[in-house]
Order: sequence, then structure tokens, then C-alpha cells
Amino acid sequence: MQVLRVLGAARRAGLSETMLPVNILADYAKALRSLVALELFRVGVVPHVEPEQLPALTEAAVTLSERLVVLMRRKMLVPTLREVAKKVAEDAESEG
Repeated sequence: MQVLRVLGAARRAGLSETMLPVNILADYAKALRSLVALELFRVGVVPHVEPEQLPALTEAAVTLSERLVVLMRRKMLVPTLREVAKKVAEDAESEG
């Protein structure tokens, strides 16, 4: 349900279906699956804690990793979008 809310917010912000198609969610899911599949938590945390600590540490890890992913994505996204915009402008100039 929250995914639909985010897509609705994207549409209201001006990101049309053409700009942000729903099928892009499969690509996002694939990329996130590779992050989740990392064995850092299993290898780095699980062997070093008591079993009763795992639920709390899992919640903390989820919360902190979400923040980390958002921060890193934001840092990467702005320069990437600038580069794309620059290329589009250059291509437009060379055509005109």
C-alpha cells in the first residue's frame, strides 16, 4: 500500500507514467535483493551476539541500513542526473 502512495506522490509531483513507469519497481526490487542478500549481518553480527539480542539488533540494522541507503543514493543521484542532463543538452546542441 505504501508503494502505491509513493507512486501517487510521484504522479502529483509531475513524474508521469512515462517518466517513472510502474515496471521500474522490478529493477528496484532486483537491486535491493542484492543488498539484502549480503551476508554482512549473518557473518558480522550473528556469531557475536546472544540469540535473544538478535530481534533488537535486526530492527536496529534495518533502520540504520535504510538511512544509509537513502543517504548514499542521494549522494550518487544528483551528480548522475547532472551528467545525464549535460549529455542531453550536448546531444540537442549537436542536432540543432
